[in-house]
Amino acid sequence: MPNSKNATKTLVLNAGSSTIKFRLYEQSEGSGELKLLAKGSASNLGSSEASSLSIKSFNPPAEASDSTKAGSHAEAFKALIALMEKKTSLIMNITTVGHRVVHGGPKYSTPLLLTDKAIEKLDELTDLAPLHNHPSVMLIKAAVEMKHLEGAKHVAVFDTTFHRTMPEVAWRYALPYDACEKSGVRKYGFHGTSYSYVSKCVAKHLSRPLETLNLIILHLGNGASACAIRNGVSVDTSMGFTPLEGLMMGTRCGDIDASVPHYVDLCHGDDVPAVKADPKGPKISREEEVLNRESGLKGVCGDSDLQKVAERAEGGDQRAELALAMFCYRIVKYVGAYHVAIGGAHALVFTGGIGEHSAEVRARVCRGLECIGFKIDEKRNKDCKVGDEVLGIGTGDGAKVLVVATDEEDEIARVAREFLKEGDKNSPRA
Repeated sequence: MPNSKNATKTLVLNAGSSTIKFRLYEQSEGSGELKLLAKGSASNLGSSEASSLSIKSFNPPAEASDSTKAGSHAEAFKALIALMEKKTSLIMNITTVGHRVVHGGPKYSTPLLLTDKAIEKLDELTDLAPLHNHPSVMLIKAAVEMKHLEGAKHVAVFDTTFHRTMPEVAWRYALPYDACEKSGVRKYGFHGTSYSYVSKCVAKHLSRPLETLNLIILHLGNGASACAIRNGVSVDTSMGFTPLEGLMMGTRCGDIDASVPHYVDLCHGDDVPAVKADPKGPKISREEEVLNRESGLKGVCGDSDLQKVAERAEGGDQRAELALAMFCYRIVKYVGAYHVAIGGAHALVFTGGIGEHSAEVRARVCRGLECIGFKIDEKRNKDCKVGDEVLGIGTGDGAKVLVVATDEEDEIARVAREFLKEGDKNSPRA
């Protein structure tokens, strides 16, 4: 049974723009291993349709699903906990809660102990990642107030932390120097917990110290980015000041001419609201709404789901084929640039929902990279079923091409626990 003697529990909460994922872990005293006790998710949040809830516990074994009309992340979280409580008694004696927060801004580059003042400061960063930071803060507030978590320590783990090793030539924008210094405008980078987890998995798989490896990792999902890792640390990444820069994504445009937003109104008129419908949510301009929610795959072909886009393309839909080709072409460009920037990659790594599950995207990307050695075995690629192992899909005579199932929640749990073990001594003060 869980709750073994001298064991502690860690809850991890990962808020996406329209989802919540949670994991509950147990760790015995003196053991570095985290044992997964339960997991769950809520999806389709913020839409007019009902939100789907699901939970699964492993000891005792139990599964349940439900739907709710929850209008916010906080309400959906409470519904998830209630569903878990019906099936198990696991939501007790939790000592640590790790929260994924996308953007830490210029001040928060390391984990942060979440006091009332710290939470207030985090809420002020919403404009930097409007799709993610506000839901995260709302979820944090709901968790802090929940009676089941009374006495637990809450820690924010930032996506931006992994990229703090980028050199200034990579993170500084060619904008007025003093204005950037004052405002904090710079490249921050995101998906850091994923890159941290995956890079360690690759090092273990290759039986090499991480600090000896040059990697290009592609975290491809509805939000997508690339990361150049030299000698085990991030030296460049495609996302920038916000998660909008870089690769083409599900609903985000990625790289565009900086003058384009000034002309968005001419293209859209009043089709896109200037302010979010949710009165409690952050105000978002018409330009931000278009660039973040109406662009990318959705903007080109009307669908943001890559699987649906690929199916339409296979059926001869020209707009879907164009969207898919654009998505893969931009990935190829970034990989080529990063391969040169790090002096040659020892491996190209695919992760994230699309990276792990779309053989079509992996094949298209690697066909464009054969000139620099990234060749794949078509059968291995097609048959690839990612699990706990790192899978190789490259040919014998090519550079290593790997597929890794990322586990952001496991990384957040580890980071939060290590941070508290260090006694919060390096945490910035809000």
